[in-house]
Amino acid sequence: MPIDVVLSYDSGKEKLRLPVPPTSYDFQTGMAHKSVNVHNLGEILVMGKRQLSSISLESYFPIQDDGLCVYKDFPPPVTFVNTLNRWKESGKPLRLLITAKGLSLNQVVVIESFSYGHRPGPLDVHFSLTLKEYRFVSAQKAAAAGTMQGQTAAVQATKATAKATPKTYTVKRGDTGYIIAKRVYGDGSRWPEIKKKNGIKDDRKLQIGQVLKL
Repeated sequence: MPIDVVLSYDSGKEKLRLPVPPTSYDFQTGMAHKSVNVHNLGEILVMGKRQLSSISLESYFPIQDDGLCVYKDFPPPVTFVNTLNRWKESGKPLRLLITAKGLSLNQVVVIESFSYGHRPGPLDVHFSLTLKEYRFVSAQKAAAAGTMQGQTAAVQATKATAKATPKTYTVKRGDTGYIIAKRVYGDGSRWPEIKKKNGIKDDRKLQIGQVLKL
């Protein structure tokens, strides 16, 4: 069974069915994960939601039936080109319906790019079409979702920092104030903070096995 591709516009009031469907199409999607740098821990990954999918396909609008068309009495190439350009510029989403053996797709999309032109030979119009998934959502909900995602990332980063910083440190052989602060906080210049918390007046009196409060 060949791939059958239909695009509809304005709640199905207008439809375009490709006379020569593509032999294949590319469907891409991903996840909106975000990397966050956490002090004393490094880079962590905050899990995100699914990104918008995109579909790319290539074919041609035939000037006449060449034996590869899935139906007859199709409009001329210029009608397909003008209609798709008009839909692209309308600011309204379309519905894409792809039917194939073992895999079907029914999705609301917008035209992200549409390129076309002639090649040597018949006056068929070859084209490349990229469609992007469209989600119906109010601006208020979108803003709230963005804020919530930012808060989630901040909370996870804070938790990671809290888990990464110990409450005490035991002095080891070869330790100096700078080395201790570097190991604990990743910043040797923060040694005076530890020194003050533990009432240390002379760094030279640090002893192996001594437990310092952080």
